[in-house]
Amino acid sequence: MLSDAQPRSDVLDRRFVVKTPEEAIAYSLDLVEQHFHEENPSQIDACMRLYTDDAIWDAPARGVSYKGKELIRKNYLGVFEAAEGIQFFPLERFATADRVVDDMWVTFRVCGPGFENCPYPVGTFVKMRLVHVFHIDDGLISREIGYECWAIDPRPGVSPLDY
Repeated sequence: MLSDAQPRSDVLDRRFVVKTPEEAIAYSLDLVEQHFHEENPSQIDACMRLYTDDAIWDAPARGVSYKGKELIRKNYLGVFEAAEGIQFFPLERFATADRVVDDMWVTFRVCGPGFENCPYPVGTFVKMRLVHVFHIDDGLISREIGYECWAIDPRPGVSPLDY
């Protein structure tokens, strides 16, 4: 992941460039990388540019689905307020031209009600296996599905990769 100090190009600058199949896959991977880079409270509006206007964001384990950029943005802001000390531990990412699959561990402490249908109470340390499937249409994210496997973190502060 790039730091804020590193110069970066905007993946959307390449959105309408004719691409070989390999370049289309690279574009999709770069789009998702930029999404994760901008998925934070201070850059949420930049992140929303990467979605289609009618995008759908689903978390089936919690039974939630949001349609449209504004509801997706509102969901993210709620999650940011509800997750304290969030850390990501990437495992793998692969793609086709119109799908990206990202597998990671996420750890945090639930500190508020922003996770709709959260399976644990405020104060719980969580270790979550999170697999995203991104659908890419016309160079933008049209659907994001987050398959969440929630568990109580038995060792808060220790990387899930270390146990």
